[in-house]
Amino acid sequence: MLLTSLSNDVKNLVLNNLIRTEYGGPNGIPNAEFVDYFQAFSNLLNWKTKDMELDPLMTFCRKKLRAKFYKKALHLLAEKTTHLQTLVITKNWNAIIGEQHVLESVCRLRNLQTLTAPDLYLDLSDVMHTCKELEYLTHFELRGINVNEVNYKDVDEFKKCLSRLEVFLFTPVAELSEDKDKFRKHCIKHLPNLQIFECRVEKQGLPLSFLQKDDLPLEATALRHLYIVPTIMPLDQFFPEVKSLKVLYWVVPEEKIDTLLNFGHVEWLELNCSYDVENVVDKFLASYGHGLLELNISGGPNSLYFNEICTSCPLLSKLSISDVILENENGSRPAVFPRITELNWTLSSNQKRYFLSSLLRSVPNLERLTINKTQVGSFELDDLQKVAELVAKGQLVKRLESFTLNFGVYSVRMHGLAIVTLSAFSELIKNSSVFLPNFSTVELSINLGREFLPMLPRRGSAIHYTPLVPFSKEIMLLGGDQNFLQFLFAFRSN
Repeated sequence: MLLTSLSNDVKNLVLNNLIRTEYGGPNGIPNAEFVDYFQAFSNLLNWKTKDMELDPLMTFCRKKLRAKFYKKALHLLAEKTTHLQTLVITKNWNAIIGEQHVLESVCRLRNLQTLTAPDLYLDLSDVMHTCKELEYLTHFELRGINVNEVNYKDVDEFKKCLSRLEVFLFTPVAELSEDKDKFRKHCIKHLPNLQIFECRVEKQGLPLSFLQKDDLPLEATALRHLYIVPTIMPLDQFFPEVKSLKVLYWVVPEEKIDTLLNFGHVEWLELNCSYDVENVVDKFLASYGHGLLELNISGGPNSLYFNEICTSCPLLSKLSISDVILENENGSRPAVFPRITELNWTLSSNQKRYFLSSLLRSVPNLERLTINKTQVGSFELDDLQKVAELVAKGQLVKRLESFTLNFGVYSVRMHGLAIVTLSAFSELIKNSSVFLPNFSTVELSINLGREFLPMLPRRGSAIHYTPLVPFSKEIMLLGGDQNFLQFLFAFRSN
């Protein structure tokens, strides 16, 4: 049956499979074959096509011809997919076909609502022009915006072009950091429909800082993701819909912390503290713990108790602790937190020996576990062996799907203990793969300190190993278990 004779609904079913398939080779298929493949793509496009990502399709094309066929594909989309709502262009289109050609083609997609182009750099004038042409566009993601020459006096034109945006993700590009900050404040003041802007709070970005009254909107806005340095301004009055709150906390007066404790819908919270982490965390959890689904805490020399954190957050499903001393609870029987399915723990350099078994007993439904910056002595050795035994007996983390371990040995003097510790972790990994029915992913990296350099056949202060790449004989410097290495290779191949 000819593709052109299919109904539009069936065409789109076939098209969705086609555009989600990637070619595994480095340089595509023969040109003649790709021409036929591309013709099939063209025949499937129709006015009911709503979503499009071109990059998987172009993996079938020879590299030297990709610019030509990217242009053809954009032209076809503008011509045939008149009701296209989502376009994803993840590659560096500036280099492939030129930004102006991208804009000309994209601006013909009059019904476009979402444009995701995370490698595209534009001047603000081009961004405004694109948004003005695409009157239904609400989600715009690009790599960077040149904000060196912004006319801040023409507020009406700025609002006219961009006020429909709800998600506006970008990196401000300017020679002066003040210009970047000024543009970001200009956005939150004059774009009332913005829910997420600049970058999602879970990704690394820059916090809003030194906010003054003139930087804030005249009325409440829809902003839901906020990354902020504490301020005396009552931000909850201007941004009452905030659900994701990220706070960079330095040494500031207590009243600046208190103004951040009054949002009504926070579900995602990240606290980056330079000191006094315990008191800061207590304050935020007292205000938001009851509704939190995800919590990230990093920095500070103080200690925190796992049970106290989780008791304050009964709905918590994901917890990330970084560079904070985590203490074992007082008492013999840990509390249980059945909702937690993901735990990411980056150990503090001051971490005391921890009993991993008590932590894992508290999270019986854990699915993903990551432990970073593990060193010799971070955990009680007998307890690690106990964890491996309990896993084998089906008494611990029965639903675990993945385990990521970053293990460091920075002194040759710790060589002997490192062998024993790595052996205990290897038993845990092997038992997980055998006795846990959902366990499918293990990532292991071993970092060797500079004292090991004379023993290594190549330069570098650290070596990383994961079962996704071939292991080197250098791991045997730690007296590594050859059977364990063979097991990891077998695990990878299954």
